[in-house]
Amino acid sequence: MGADLSTEIKLKKWWKFTNESDVKLTRVEKPSPIDPTKTATVTEIEGLKENDVIIGSKVAEKLNKNPGDNLKINGSEFNIKGVIMETGSQDDSIIFMNLKTAQKLLGKEGKITLVEVAAICSGCPVEEMARQINEAVPEGKATPIKQVVAQKMQTINQLSSFGLAVGAIVLLIGSLIVFTTMMSSVNERTREIGIFRAIGFRRTHIIKIILMEALILSFISGIVGYALGMCTALLAGSKVAGMEVSIPFDPYLAVGALALAVLVGTLSTIYPALRASKIDPAEALRQI
Repeated sequence: MGADLSTEIKLKKWWKFTNESDVKLTRVEKPSPIDPTKTATVTEIEGLKENDVIIGSKVAEKLNKNPGDNLKINGSEFNIKGVIMETGSQDDSIIFMNLKTAQKLLGKEGKITLVEVAAICSGCPVEEMARQINEAVPEGKATPIKQVVAQKMQTINQLSSFGLAVGAIVLLIGSLIVFTTMMSSVNERTREIGIFRAIGFRRTHIIKIILMEALILSFISGIVGYALGMCTALLAGSKVAGMEVSIPFDPYLAVGALALAVLVGTLSTIYPALRASKIDPAEALRQI
């Protein structure tokens, strides 16, 4: 991608470099492009040369390149000025170079294909600016940067909503499975519960035994489930996202998942426990 690299860095403030000392911005005085008799303050990359390029993290990883290394493209040698840290966007897979150099390299002198529009004021009509640029330069597509960011955020929000919906369904199904399992367990252990009741166990004792069993099983299941979920996310995340995904351990999420597992397991066991406590000892002992 050909661009004014200094402007590109100013517009994409989320860019971070593997070595910040490699890419420094400096303000210099130059003749104004509007009135050559006057000067204007412009921002440039310190020490930037015409054959310098900036590359994304995936490019650096695939080509095994670091800042300061040389890169050969179509027979021309370029110096890697900086490597952008992973952004999760298409920028990770792009080589950024001087616009005129890219036009010459690709045989598209004087042509552009993309214009990214940003404004320094909050109320500026960026969309209208983009529309007017599209009319003036029909061969290039003008896109407001904030619109691109908004579209990505909308996609992320939709995925989050979908994930919450799936999570709620899984939670409901899990609750039903726990409920069914505990009801089956109570029915299968009628004789044992009857013996407990016959030797003096009260209903509260039976309820406590059943709930304690559910609590222990839920606690163990919560730990195993969280561990399996993390492993699945680490293994499948990279394939789904199409890039390396790092998922750090979040103690709050772990505690929350464990608490939710215990809560769901305990609540789903309340009715089976109450039913077990109401078993008639005499009726249960007849089944021995």
